[in-house]
Amino acid sequence: MFIRGGGVYKKYQIKVHKDPPEKPTFKQFERFLVKSPIKLKLVDVHSDAFQETLNTSFELYKKYQINIHNEPETKEDFLDFLVNSPLKKTVNQSSPEDGFGSFHQQYWLDNKLIAVGVLDILPYCVSSVYFFYDPDYSFLSLGTYSSLRELEFTQRLSKSSPLLKYYYMGFYIHNCPKMRYKGNLSSSYLLCPETYTWVTLNDGESGAI
Repeated sequence: MFIRGGGVYKKYQIKVHKDPPEKPTFKQFERFLVKSPIKLKLVDVHSDAFQETLNTSFELYKKYQINIHNEPETKEDFLDFLVNSPLKKTVNQSSPEDGFGSFHQQYWLDNKLIAVGVLDILPYCVSSVYFFYDPDYSFLSLGTYSSLRELEFTQRLSKSSPLLKYYYMGFYIHNCPKMRYKGNLSSSYLLCPETYTWVTLNDGESGAI
């Protein structure tokens, strides 16, 4: 699923939260998503900085898997699934400042790690691999929040790497409640598995794919 930018926050607030059109403003967007008390830190999975927070990330992942998916996980499971990436960090003239490769985007609140977005930064897109969070902060709707932050992140990277202009959210299963939030971001596209062409999400839901 790819998502293009352009008034996404405003469209989301109007469609999902039924805000009147005049309510979602740039100042509100900036206060909520740019000047948020939640601080983001991007770390390369092959870096020393990542190793310093590895145990903290794993404990958060383990808590998430048990409480949300009822799946106990070992540290080896965590490393195999979200850390041991075949992608190597690459920095060149076409890459953003942090380069291409696999990263963990950490969400910190009051010096506590509350969520992690696992991202692959590629030449043409940012691919959202996985997202896990502290269940104690479920009331913050961190899944939706992270999607908006990752979309903003993609737009920011595109300024220095013009070919990198898509945000890939992975698989979408319409009858899976945990994936429904992906369809709330507009405009969204699905790849047809038979024709390998992109169609809008609404077309896909109506039987076009």
